[in-house]
Amino acid sequence: MKSNRFNVILSLVAAIALWAYVLGGLNPSTTQVIRNIPITFTNEASLTENGLVVLEKNLESINITISGKRSATSKVKAENFKVMADLEGLKNGENVIRLSVEKPDEVSIESVSSEKVTVTIDNLVSVDKTVKPIITNDTSDDTEPAIVQLSREKVTVSGAESLVNQIQYLAAYIDASKVSNQMKALTVELIPEDKNGEKVDGVKLSQKSISVTTITMSKKTAPLSVPISGQDHSILEREVSVPKTITIKGPDEKLEAIDSVDCEKVDLTEVFETTTIALTPILPDGVSVASDSGELVLYATVTGAESTKFTFDENDIVMEGVTEDLIPTIASCKVTVTATGKASVVSELDSSDFTLSADVSELDEGKHTVAIVCKCKKTLADIEVSPAQVSIDISQE
Repeated sequence: MKSNRFNVILSLVAAIALWAYVLGGLNPSTTQVIRNIPITFTNEASLTENGLVVLEKNLESINITISGKRSATSKVKAENFKVMADLEGLKNGENVIRLSVEKPDEVSIESVSSEKVTVTIDNLVSVDKTVKPIITNDTSDDTEPAIVQLSREKVTVSGAESLVNQIQYLAAYIDASKVSNQMKALTVELIPEDKNGEKVDGVKLSQKSISVTTITMSKKTAPLSVPISGQDHSILEREVSVPKTITIKGPDEKLEAIDSVDCEKVDLTEVFETTTIALTPILPDGVSVASDSGELVLYATVTGAESTKFTFDENDIVMEGVTEDLIPTIASCKVTVTATGKASVVSELDSSDFTLSADVSELDEGKHTVAIVCKCKKTLADIEVSPAQVSIDISQE
């Protein structure tokens, strides 16, 4: 009887062991990588309160390796984790934040792809940027879409200072195929762009679109007249090149009345080196320059000129008009004189050829800012002084 009872107990233990073995084989311990678990950035409002904003994050998600029974690990997904980075108290510049992780209870964390995230903080600014209408898909030779009115000429852009500073304008792309000879208002999306016409992401606009009133207008090419003064110079030679024609657009009745177009006068008196000058055509209301008119600039080529620089300090400046009862004291300074003239003259210049002076004859006691006058013994086309003024303190003797 005892032997039978022993055999029963032994069989039961063996059965339990066998069941545990089989169960363990069916539900073994495993490891698994959970990928692309998003990082939640908390307390971003605290940055805004301090005039700051997130400019850049080196991570948006991480991978976590977990371990546990297969029955548990097989059910775990990225959304079962909370990975958080606290933005409270961050300063301008790069900040390294330790990540906190909340996991399901039935698994263990073996490793994480990153325990920290680097967040770059910048000043939060709001700046008004100009709207720039840009016509696209214009294939007509005789007509061109015209912008009659913009609902807003400027829109406020907010965001990281370094990003906002990159924005040159807010592009409003207008499809020419949607413009007709009847006045029409189009809703156009605004795109912040840099100086190269590339979109700047990561900023907010006070409004994402504007209304643009458009109409198709006729085009006409007319002779262009550019009055020029100061072209002749006793020392320098100036040659100019200007466009002969201009293409304009507007209502038919106004275009028919235009035989030629004049520009505002261009003065070359102070032009001492080769340069380009934008031309301003004089046009009646409702008429404007067509987009295919070409570049409206004057090219001025200056020959026979050369420039050189000399540096002086406060001891080289002569104070004129000093009275017996007042003592002028000039502040420490460095003054650069740029001399432009014929190459043969400039090459022979020396600092002793120049006289720098400041007139204090009309000054009372106290601190004053006085213009620096520079003269040269030799004939030059131009003398430029930088800085143009100096600080002088007048005191009683």
